[in-house]
Amino acid sequence: MSIYQRCLSKSLMFFSILFVIFLLFIESNIGFKTFFNFTSRFFIGLKAEEISGNWRNFTLKNIKYNVFGISMTANSVHVILDTRSLFKISTIFKEIETKNLVIALENNDAIHFSKNNVSPSILKNNIFIKYPIIFEKIHADKIAFESPEVHIFFLNVLSKIELINNNIIFSPTYVDSIHLSSLKSPLKKKIF
Repeated sequence: MSIYQRCLSKSLMFFSILFVIFLLFIESNIGFKTFFNFTSRFFIGLKAEEISGNWRNFTLKNIKYNVFGISMTANSVHVILDTRSLFKISTIFKEIETKNLVIALENNDAIHFSKNNVSPSILKNNIFIKYPIIFEKIHADKIAFESPEVHIFFLNVLSKIELINNNIIFSPTYVDSIHLSSLKSPLKKKIF
């Protein structure tokens, strides 16, 4: 056996052992928590107080995410991933369940961000979904959109979303009730 073949076989064994250790590491709760905390550093502003589960079925509690003047908070998010889909072209999330999701615009500049600063050609060239991402079941017990002028509440939302070739497809979405309240007038309306 030549020196080249020996070095190649040793490096192949080293990387395969390293890969198996990494898989066992993220399968455990502590390993996934460490991996999630390391990768969340790339998403500046994402904070989760409690992480439980492994990479296939995990729960995040007390989540806060701030970006471009928009803050998102949730009491908990539970995600179940279809592991077989990772070996196919599309990635499938079997279930995403949120509790008390609040999306707040801190000022009116966040609303006009996309109109003033981002041209359609930049969006078309840079935001491209190469492989489909499918969210089979999205359930939220309460979604609140809050802006300086209006608050909108969606109660018991159930939906399916597909992201394919720069298209977002919303499958039938069920909403129990929608409440609208304006901060300028004390009138509150239940839309349906």
